[in-house]
Amino acid sequence: MSDSDQSVWSDDIEDAFKEALNIYPPCGRRKIILSDEGKMYGRNELISRYIKMKTGQTRTRKQVSSHIQVLNRKIQRKIMKERGIRHSVEPHLPNEFTSRTTPDGS
Repeated sequence: MSDSDQSVWSDDIEDAFKEALNIYPPCGRRKIILSDEGKMYGRNELISRYIKMKTGQTRTRKQVSSHIQVLNRKIQRKIMKERGIRHSVEPHLPNEFTSRTTPDGS
């Protein structure tokens, strides 16, 4: 993590974040309804709320999303390093983001 990332994600916030990751597994685009409120929340919103409840510090759902992406990239680099892969030949992108051309080049 960079210095600025470490200041935003101090040890107590990181611990709460990791606890929340275990409590709220990935659920795709589905929302979770909290019975006491009746409101629907996505996973990152729930993680954000958990961090606020545990630490009193606010992290937005977008900060949570970004942090998850950073950690995923870090894990991927570690796996590639362990396997002796220096770089990926083709970027890993979801199918809807890969370019597709037709035979006429359009």
